[in-house]
Order: sequence, then structure tokens, then C-alpha cells
Amino acid sequence: MSSARARRPAAAAGADVKAGRRRLLTSTLAAGVWTLGHAAQPTAQAQPAPGPAARQAGFSPWLQFAPDGSVTVLTNVAEMGQGTLSVIEQIAAEELDGVFASVRVQPAPLAPQFFNPFIDNYATFGVLGFRVSYAVLAPVCAAARHMLVAAAAQRWAVPADECSTADGDVRHAARDRRLPYAALLDAATALTPPDKPVLRPPRDWTVLGRSVPRADLQAKTRGTAIFGIDVAPPRLLAAAVAHAPTFGGTLERVDPAPALAVLGVRQVGSLPAAVAVVADGYWAAQQGLAALQPR
Repeated sequence: MSSARARRPAAAAGADVKAGRRRLLTSTLAAGVWTLGHAAQPTAQAQPAPGPAARQAGFSPWLQFAPDGSVTVLTNVAEMGQGTLSVIEQIAAEELDGVFASVRVQPAPLAPQFFNPFIDNYATFGVLGFRVSYAVLAPVCAAARHMLVAAAAQRWAVPADECSTADGDVRHAARDRRLPYAALLDAATALTPPDKPVLRPPRDWTVLGRSVPRADLQAKTRGTAIFGIDVAPPRLLAAAVAHAPTFGGTLERVDPAPALAVLGVRQVGSLPAAVAVVADGYWAAQQGLAALQPR
């Protein structure tokens, strides 16, 4: 095969990294789970986010509060061994002023509202994990804390600035009262998130910047972690591809018969600069590919 591996376009890692920070807080309440988050405004190349009129009362998708007050944080960042998932838990615990052990992280659904706002898609590279997660999630968590405090202040009929938060509670020191977040979720969903939630300054951090147990450590050491290669929906097929060894070449011909003779091989596909073997599994695809002699 006198063909070449086609170059991929360079990822737009630096494309408008300084994207606007305006974000829209939206909300929903469903299936007994209170959720809070924001749909980040995408880069200038994408469609603009809705205007302020679209902002609603209540919580929205990036955070999910369970009835017991525990929190699940959604993320569009992949864990590749750098500890990003643990940092995301720290961001949530810091800005919510919650209990670190009660925070969990799950992948966000595949939807535009969860795109990385700096690059307008899903990708993890170039040490963007913390920067993206902090820019997206810290304001969301700070807004949630503000709403929970406001809900407690309304119940107690006191000014919100007399209340504080700690360890997943809202507290009113003047009368020695406290309410757990779980008791305030219903009331908080009726409130409108603040336009510009105030983040904790680094000098006040008690969780961020400190060593914490890795979020992914137990699952990886016990062999229970789920990776992409572990996902096997029904009728899933595997493909093995041989690219041309040089740039600029093309596939002249290939006899598919040797590959099709391998048990489990379904199809051999000819591409402009490559050949692919589709099979019931990875090993059959690789064996079928090895049997070919593309030119």
C-alpha cells in the first residue's frame, strides 16, 4: 500500500481560550433529585447563549443534590491519571462549603450545554482540566450556596448576611440555629440564582490546594473502574485499521478473502489511504487485519 496516514487538523486548543465568562443559570427539578448548574456560553464561533430572560428560578444540570444532601457533580473532563476528578470534588466542596466525603463526580451527558466553553466540544488536553472545571463549576457551586443561605434566611426571617455555611449546614450564630442543606432544597429551588455569585478567595480556601484522597483510587486498585474499552452495548462491533506507512499515498488494492476467513470477521472496508476490518471483537479484527496484504 503506497499510501499515507492523513494528518488530522490541529486541535484548536488555543482558540479563544479567553472566551467570555458570561454564563446562564438555568434550572430543573426532577425524579427526586435537585440539580444545580449552568450552561456555559460557548466560544464566539458557536451560537450565542440565550439572553437574561431565559434565566429561571431553581437549580439546573451541573450539580445534582440527592434528598439526603449529598452532591453529584457532572463533568465534561476525562480522568487520565492527573487527579482532575479529585480536584472537581474539591471545587464543589469548597464553594458549597459542604462535606468533601459527600461529593461525587460523574460524566456529563453528551449535550451542547455541557460542552467545554473554551473549545466548544468535549476534550481533555493541555492542562485544561482544572481551569475549565473551576471556571464552570465554582460559580455554579457558589450560586447554590447563596440560594441555600437565602432559603434558610427566609425560613428564620433574618437577613441573609447574618447566616453562614459550614459542613453542609446553614447556620445562624446569633440564635445558635442551623439547618442542613437537605432540609432547604425545596425552598431553594424556588429562588433565582444570583447573576454574579461571589467566589471564595484563595486565602479562605480550606479544601482546595490541600492533599485529599484520590476520587478514582479505590475503583482502580480494586479493578472496578469502568473505562471506554469496558463498555460493550449489545451488537457492538470492533474495527482495526491499517493506515498507509507514508504521507500522500493511497490504497491501490487489497484482497479481503484472508480476513473474511477469520472467525468473527464481518467486513473488510477499503478507505482512500487505509484498510479496515470490522469484527465481533478486537482480537478477531486484529487477526483479520494481520491476514491482509494491502498494496
